[in-house]
Amino acid sequence: MLTRIITASLLGVGGYPVTVETDVGRGMPAFRVVGLADATIRESLMRIRPAVKNSGFSFPMQRVTVNLVPAGRPKEGSHFDLPIALGVILSGLECEPPEDAAFFGEVSLDGLVNGINGALPLALAVRNEGIRTIVLPEPNAQEVSILRDMKIVP
Repeated sequence: MLTRIITASLLGVGGYPVTVETDVGRGMPAFRVVGLADATIRESLMRIRPAVKNSGFSFPMQRVTVNLVPAGRPKEGSHFDLPIALGVILSGLECEPPEDAAFFGEVSLDGLVNGINGALPLALAVRNEGIRTIVLPEPNAQEVSILRDMKIVP
């Protein structure tokens, strides 16, 4: 099943929206991230697999492909962990993610969500695209609370 989760990437002091497409399909178990991802994103499997399992969900023993759209722009940061993990979980449950929300967060091996750097510019990037709900780590909630027209979900 294919899922699409909205997040953003930093670019200088600003940011731009990114769609995290996650496809879980038949084939030998593998985890691939494509779309000009930096090393932090490429090594996310080492955090996401135990985080998903330790949160009570199963990690698929299938081929998992993660595409970061737009593919031609560089992406960096551990805040991609949460949207990738959510994509994997929702694919296994065959559920659709919310279309009007963006997700940011680094996951711990136990499944907790850690604070991130650059939450405000990331939030501004998705707000400019019409997104009005942001799910992010509790430590970042106060930082983005200045955006009065957005629903912040820590």
